[in-house]
Amino acid sequence: MTTSRRKRYGQHLLKEDSIIKRIIDSAKLIGIESVCEIGTGTGILTSEICKRAKLVTSFEIDKKFFDKAKKYLGHLSNLALVNADPLKSPRMDFDVFVSNIPYSRSKTIMEWLAMQYFDRAIVMLQKEFADKIQSQIGERGYRAISVVCQYSFQIRNLFAVSKKAFYPTPLVESSVLQLIPKYTPRLTAPIIRNLNLIFSQKHRKASVLREKFQVNKDVRSIRIDHLDFNQLVQIAQSAVN
Repeated sequence: MTTSRRKRYGQHLLKEDSIIKRIIDSAKLIGIESVCEIGTGTGILTSEICKRAKLVTSFEIDKKFFDKAKKYLGHLSNLALVNADPLKSPRMDFDVFVSNIPYSRSKTIMEWLAMQYFDRAIVMLQKEFADKIQSQIGERGYRAISVVCQYSFQIRNLFAVSKKAFYPTPLVESSVLQLIPKYTPRLTAPIIRNLNLIFSQKHRKASVLREKFQVNKDVRSIRIDHLDFNQLVQIAQSAVN
């Protein structure tokens, strides 16, 4: 795969064995779980996951990378390597999610993950995006994706990853996070779409939303980006049939 093709998919290949080991250790796999991975890449992380999981389903949408990974990983009996986009499947069955998430797809993958039922996730994200999903009410980075993630997950920062750990070298640093699903109903695609629509007017008062959504009187005078994730999900849900 050429550098230009990697850039198109936002892929930066992890090359540091020590970081791969820390990711695997953080996943706490004990050999009985099914694991989902998005972005097989060279397959180095995938092969290590397979050593500790019962079944691994790894998705690689780039055909050239998929063909190379198939040759490298073809001997692994507990691996299902798939040349397809998992985001087109609204529901998937897995216990653990482990992924070096392509930068260009971070938002859509996290939205997709918020719709899934699973036990835990270990994800590597661009640091700026990792900070964004943890931004608090009223902060500059507080967006619809912050609401989606904070409503859906308990988020824990695990460790930072230098840009020198990748090839080609990205312009930014990365962060590895642990996500534990909360005991809340899974979000749906319509609710997530509504949250994105709501945040298109995030600097306005919530009363502006009354034409499309049900908005309680006690929050109508509050700016949209000063509402918490529970309030915003409730508003977004009010327009879902």
